[in-house]
Amino acid sequence: MTNRTIYHGFLFLFSKSTVFVAPILAASILDNYHYGLLEWAISVSFLLATFLSFASGNTIAFEKIKNDHSPLIRMGKQYSLFLFLIVALCTFLSDIFYDSYTLTLVLGISSILIIQDPLSAYIKAAGLGARATVFDSALYIFLMLILLFTFLNDSNKILYLTTFPLFGCVMAFLVNKVIKNSSKISTDTFLDFIKRGFPIMVSGMIGVLFFSLPRLVLGTYSTTLV
Repeated sequence: MTNRTIYHGFLFLFSKSTVFVAPILAASILDNYHYGLLEWAISVSFLLATFLSFASGNTIAFEKIKNDHSPLIRMGKQYSLFLFLIVALCTFLSDIFYDSYTLTLVLGISSILIIQDPLSAYIKAAGLGARATVFDSALYIFLMLILLFTFLNDSNKILYLTTFPLFGCVMAFLVNKVIKNSSKISTDTFLDFIKRGFPIMVSGMIGVLFFSLPRLVLGTYSTTLV
């Protein structure tokens, strides 16, 4: 019992500390422009991921608690995996053809948020709160790894943006393996999924806007101001 408590405590402290440490590390490594761009991109990505995902994580968690055999669980899983693949592909295309640092950064971060939310929510609903916090903080854990590579390359701007979707592929594999539900899905199931998630999606976007509005507004003028 003691070892389990220590283990869970370590997971919780490790995952939550990355949320605090990663921005400090970014501010130490990146110049003002690229640090501001990172903070702005994270805010935009939270908005974009919340909008595109239709709060799939919340729907999956609610349905698992209420009925573990609900077809909405599989619908949320399949939709999240499909959406992740689309956004991940757009990240690579942006990096190769469009050559937009800002767009690639936003899409890369969004790909992680889209896939981490259903996985974390499902594990949390299964009663594994400590493990869920690790996936809750996946973006910042991956960000710290990318910042480490950036530091080793002595750069003042974040490098290897396309590794965000590569990290996301690991999460997608876990989503496919961990979320086990073989219920049949149909067009009606998809419509129920959208109907269930829409109010949560709207409230989630309002919450993100409330906390991120200063960064979003300042970023439209100059990311250095962020």
